[in-house]
Amino acid sequence: MDCIVLLKTDHARLEQFFACVDEGDTSVVLEMCASLESHVLVEGAVFYPAVMDEVDGAASQVSASLEELEQIRALIQETLALRAIHDDDLTKARDLVALVREHVLDEESELFPLVGATLSEHRRTELGGSMASLRQEDGEVDRGASSDGDSSWTDDAYLASVVDANVDRSVDAAMRRSQGRPPDD
Repeated sequence: MDCIVLLKTDHARLEQFFACVDEGDTSVVLEMCASLESHVLVEGAVFYPAVMDEVDGAASQVSASLEELEQIRALIQETLALRAIHDDDLTKARDLVALVREHVLDEESELFPLVGATLSEHRRTELGGSMASLRQEDGEVDRGASSDGDSSWTDDAYLASVVDANVDRSVDAAMRRSQGRPPDD
């Protein structure tokens, strides 16, 4: 898959989470953070280094984007560090959403057109393949560990009491829950 298409697909998926957070839905925050961690990983490890090396005139945009990724990583960790995310305490999650939305706007309006005009379709597809491979290697489907590999939070008694391991945590399921629709609608 073309790296730009892959990242735009991520952005669309993330925006679904963001809409839920905007409405005060805390049930999506952990999954949103996991998706963001995966997105930030592939951008920082594959996409931005390639753009920095291969796209003339993108260095300042890439540098700014890498700084934003560090801010996003920090906010993800701060959000995940909360022992419980309450309906009336979505401040960190909303700060994270605002920062990522700004990052996405800059990326899609400025950087993606430059990358699309500079890199061949073949090269963009190679980068997309590398990004997908990195996600598989990193175990994107394993939501138990944080980005630093620490899964001890899953042993937390409070979290065990409020998080149902049998609940479908997909974006579609989260959207159905936030809209009050049945799980198999």
